[in-house]
Amino acid sequence: MVNFMQFIQPFKSYSKFKSYSKWSFLWHPILITYLASCGGGGGSSPVTTNNPPYDASVITDLDYTLGTPSTNTDNIASLLSSNDETREFKLDNSSTVYSSPSAAHSALNAGFDYPIAARDTNAIEVWQDGWTGLGQTIGFIDKFDVDNGFDNETGLITVISENDAINSHGERVAFVANSVAPEADFIWYNVIGRTRSSEERFNLIENASIALENAGALIFNNSWNVLRNEATADYSWESNITALQNLLANQDHIYSDEMLFIYSGGNIVEGGCPFKKIDECDVTAKTIYENRILGIADNRVRMWVGSVDEQNLITSYSMEAGKMANDFLVAPDDILSAGDAEGTSLAAPRVSGAAALLNQKFPNLDGNDIKNILLQTADDLGQEGIDDIYGYGLLDLSNAISPIGSLTE
Repeated sequence: MVNFMQFIQPFKSYSKFKSYSKWSFLWHPILITYLASCGGGGGSSPVTTNNPPYDASVITDLDYTLGTPSTNTDNIASLLSSNDETREFKLDNSSTVYSSPSAAHSALNAGFDYPIAARDTNAIEVWQDGWTGLGQTIGFIDKFDVDNGFDNETGLITVISENDAINSHGERVAFVANSVAPEADFIWYNVIGRTRSSEERFNLIENASIALENAGALIFNNSWNVLRNEATADYSWESNITALQNLLANQDHIYSDEMLFIYSGGNIVEGGCPFKKIDECDVTAKTIYENRILGIADNRVRMWVGSVDEQNLITSYSMEAGKMANDFLVAPDDILSAGDAEGTSLAAPRVSGAAALLNQKFPNLDGNDIKNILLQTADDLGQEGIDDIYGYGLLDLSNAISPIGSLTE
């Protein structure tokens, strides 16, 4: 686990993962835990839940008007970060530094034309029909290595990056999303930092989300967690939940219903949260669960993503769905090749990339529609139906991209 006790937040407008442009940033500090390339923990047995069964009717009568497919399908390989030859590349769990992602791809992915996220999501076949994420924007709240100057008056930063390596948590997360949605645009809110109070922390996260919204993001990838054991020394688990509840209760900002917020499920670490369910370990998940019991509506559409291994079994380190099973699915969590990384941080961007492809193909669907399609079309794992380990099951992009309703061209 990478624990960055953070936040700097820049807001960076970044078109395509490979090409550099000017970045605009906002700066603030905060605390969060970023989860990538981390393992540990133990498994648990399935537990019977009272979640409702699958209900395909919720996605049958949606407006499946077709969007505009990409005409660049013969040139997809050139859009993938795995073919970038200009920057060094380093995996978080390895000391090896490759001269480029292309060199790493050749060394780690011999025999395959595409990185593993393109294969395990079956995105490659979807691209052939023109659904590549073209025209879609994914916002990332994460940790990026950037050098920048800060304008104290405006809070904005404009900088040409001099970073010549893909070596930060956020860059690896974005790398995975690019492997699924190679023509999507990315905007980033950078985070590095130091401990802050609960109120400041959650306010800063909210500011980041609003900044990304203003920059045009419809899909928000959140590969971070505030976990039960990660609360600052002077704030207990309950205080963190209360702080977030208060923020949401006093929040006058309503996000567009076109938006979808996708969160990593979180990782179990030695000495961390003694439980394995996200509603018992993750502050955001627990708060939303408690608010629902109280009848308090959320101001955005959210879902969480756990990780599975090559046998599609929940990994020993992934949080499980728990009482948030109706908002939970799972995905693999490698970067370039099987076994080269671990962590739910790398499962979430697969789902974010899939959401971008759905948004492109069906532009009239809103965030809740996209969420329901991703959940309802997932491959059932574990106990039959929705369960408290896998939620709805394994991301199935091929199934999700095939409409149930009527097509309108």
